[in-house]
Amino acid sequence: MAFLVLTLVSLTVLTQAQNPAFASPGHGNIHVVNGTSITNPGNYLGCMADDGAFTLDTCAIFTHVNSTLASQLGYCNWHDPTKPTNVDAIYGQNVHAWSCASGLTSDGYYTLVSSYEQTPMIREERGRDGKLTSLGQRSDGPPIICHQNLDCFIDVKGIPTKPEDRLPLWEFYWGSQQVDVPAGHTRGMFLWVPVDQE
Repeated sequence: MAFLVLTLVSLTVLTQAQNPAFASPGHGNIHVVNGTSITNPGNYLGCMADDGAFTLDTCAIFTHVNSTLASQLGYCNWHDPTKPTNVDAIYGQNVHAWSCASGLTSDGYYTLVSSYEQTPMIREERGRDGKLTSLGQRSDGPPIICHQNLDCFIDVKGIPTKPEDRLPLWEFYWGSQQVDVPAGHTRGMFLWVPVDQE
């Protein structure tokens, strides 16, 4: 039987991943990858430090419990008023950079299964007669971390190039006046990479 790739993703097929890699409780690093499609994450750009800064390779260990994410410094969210806002974005001008600290409450996070190895996430299996016989979701890729209503993209203004770089990044907001990230920015995603804490 041949496998045909489905390029159209719908909410009826693409649901919250029940991936053991994001089991609760669990521990992992959060990698930032280039991406404009939740079915095909791009190249590694960096990872998140324990205070929520975007770094080249200072990968903190985060803890996932139920729908929360926290580092050793505290819960992580997009609402700390002491963090910079995304002044380049039309719709995200009042959005604060992601951060983790004591005293913050966590946003609600969930995951969708990715196909990080450039393999299609959703496949159609067809018989010789061409009729659909099954539809499945891959479960072998690292999960993409999302929040709110299928909000899986982030706005990356700068990409770290040196170990000492500590940069902000924001939720991605769009609308009719700005359908992608601002010029000079990169659209990215959080990828959950489990680590063994034993």
